[in-house]
Formats: sequence, C-alpha cells, structure tokens
Amino acid sequence: METASIDIRRWAVNVNSFPYNRTHHSYAKLLTLLPPEEQTRITRFHHDIDAIRALLGQLLIRCVAIDVCGSVNGEFGTATTTWDGIKVGRTEHGKPYLIPLSATHAPHPLSFNLSHHGSWVVIAASLHTPHIGVDVSKIELPPSDTVSSFFSYFSREFTPNEWKAIKGSGAGDGDEWDMLRRFYCFWCFKESYTKALGLGLGVDLQRVEFQWSEMAANERKVEPGRVEDDITVSLDKIPQPNWKIELSYLDDSHPVAICYQISGSDQDKQASCKGGATSSQTVKHVEKDERVFRILSWMDLESMIGM
Repeated sequence: METASIDIRRWAVNVNSFPYNRTHHSYAKLLTLLPPEEQTRITRFHHDIDAIRALLGQLLIRCVAIDVCGSVNGEFGTATTTWDGIKVGRTEHGKPYLIPLSATHAPHPLSFNLSHHGSWVVIAASLHTPHIGVDVSKIELPPSDTVSSFFSYFSREFTPNEWKAIKGSGAGDGDEWDMLRRFYCFWCFKESYTKALGLGLGVDLQRVEFQWSEMAANERKVEPGRVEDDITVSLDKIPQPNWKIELSYLDDSHPVAICYQISGSDQDKQASCKGGATSSQTVKHVEKDERVFRILSWMDLESMIGM
C-alpha cells in the first residue's frame, strides 16, 4: 500500500555504540565542538550515561541541520550548512530551536525535536511542518513496584478511555507486559504531542486524548520496522485531524512516537493514498517503510561530524 508522508529525518543512535567514557580524550574533543554553555550543561550531569545522551543529542541536532539544510542547496544560507554556523537556542519551556542568522531574518524553518530514554537517543526534523515532536521510552517496571501501583502514580495523566485501552481486556500469560507496553506507547503519544507544541510540564494531559485502534493496541507482537499510524488525537474533546502520529519500535523494549502537524494539502494526499478514506483504519505494514527510523552507528555519526 502506498503511504504519503512529508519529508522527515528520523534518526536514532544507540548509546551503547558510543565508544568513550567521560575520561577519554576523544570525549573531551567532542565536547569542544559545542558552545561553552552546552559544554557546561553536559558536564553538570552526575552519571556518565546522562552526559553521553546529552552530548549525542547536541551532535545529532547539528548533523541533521547540516544534512537537511544542505540538501536544499543553501536556500537558508550557507551558515546553516556549516558546523560553526549552527546556533541552537531554547524556548522558555526548554525546547531547542535553530537561531536565525540575524535579528532581521525570519525564524529558521527547520522544525526538530529530540528525545532519549533507555538505550536510545532519537531526533526527528523537517522543513515541511511547523511543529514536530518525538518521544522514545523504555518499557520497564521499577523493581519495587507492581504494575497496578506503578499505574496509580499516573492516574491523572491519562483519560478514562486511554486507561481502558492501556489495561485492555485480555487474560493470560504476558498481560502485564502488554499493559506496560501500551502504557509506554500512550506516554510517547502524549509526550510527542506536547513537545511538538513546545508546552511545558504544567499542561493538563487529560485535555489531550489519543485513540488507538483496538486491533493495534492489543497486538502482542512487537516488530521493529513496522510503522503504525492509525492513531488520532483530540484536544478538549475536539478532534485534531491536522496532526499525524506514528508509532514504531527501535527494538523489543523501546517504542518511539512522532507527532507532527500537516497541512490541508498533505491530508488530501494521504486520503488519496488510502483510496479516498478520511482516516486510517488499518496498520501500515510495507516491506520498506520510509517512516522507519534510520539507525545510526557511531561510525555513521563520526563520519557526519568529520572526525
């Protein structure tokens, strides 16, 4: 089945592929590639893994900016296609963005977002949407908790309909893991949407409700390489058809969701590819889906950096 999709870079790096710890001279060299304020922020992390995730995220921002902006023949200025020319700022809620070349320039058109959890750091970036968010989570249960007590901490983060979808109605072996999987998938939906809008932690997540087909939500098989897009969102109970949500898995325990805003023309293209349907009712599964995350090795990233 043909799938319409805007041009989005979807990249992921496994932190376990990073060959250095913070005492290695190459780590120090990589750190010097970043502005002083980012170096300071990263060095404040107590644990190595947190510092490495933050470093990889900053490297990914610059690599994807050069890749995307360079692909349009310097349309946005040669400064955004060179490492030193890329300036990254943060909104009041901490969302990173590219700073325009000067105060007289319009906001930079590249929309991007970062996420990291567990073994992965991911980025999604595009010139074709004003808002994009991404979130990756590791499916895990705190060792001292039961599933029910763990869920109780998040009782107000999901709507009654979402809790019904998370908890499901099945019985048998593996149900607790399936509930956790659905929980983290819905968490990724929520996070990617609020991050796309650049909202802070104070947003009432019950205002945002996601609908995920029962067939997909209860699917036990986790299959990296498959993209599910039969997911819709409502804000204050009002459907938001101009938002697209995609779910995939980087491995057996890491779901990742992308949420981005699409224009009316993009909606028309997608409806056309679905035979005129106005919304998807099936899970997309094609041999090579362009929406699957590109897994970058450390060698790939090192080559982009030019080390």
